[in-house]
Amino acid sequence: MRKTNQVHLKNGDNSLDSGQSGSLKAELDSNYLSGKVRFTFRDCSLNGENGACKTLRHRDVASDLFKTLRRFEEMDWTTFINLPRESGWSQEKVNQPNYLMLKNDFPNYTQFGHIRINSKDHSAFRIFCGRIEDMVAILKIDVDGKINH
Repeated sequence: MRKTNQVHLKNGDNSLDSGQSGSLKAELDSNYLSGKVRFTFRDCSLNGENGACKTLRHRDVASDLFKTLRRFEEMDWTTFINLPRESGWSQEKVNQPNYLMLKNDFPNYTQFGHIRINSKDHSAFRIFCGRIEDMVAILKIDVDGKINH
């Protein structure tokens, strides 16, 4: 069995902490902390209002998304979870609207967050994700800001 460390990101501070109440918490296996962040689209809805196919047909959106994901994939998990909330992973709070929506649509995940993607030709948009072990699964893409803020 792998040892799991509790890793916390303190609010307003980009340093790792081990147990502050009310902090952004990412439960990671200690073996993953130095490993690279990886992304998958395996559970991303392809069709529908927030479907990846419809959303990514805009070339500038797709380009900015993949450029951002490539940048994150060059990072290890410690660096990734220490990024400022505005330019990295933002944890969805349990029992809040976004968490409940994602949990309802993707019950196999227990941890959700979103990543803000800054686009040069389009306003900033968010991708909603779930985390399984050392993999970030892209679940929904919200280019138009229709999902709760």
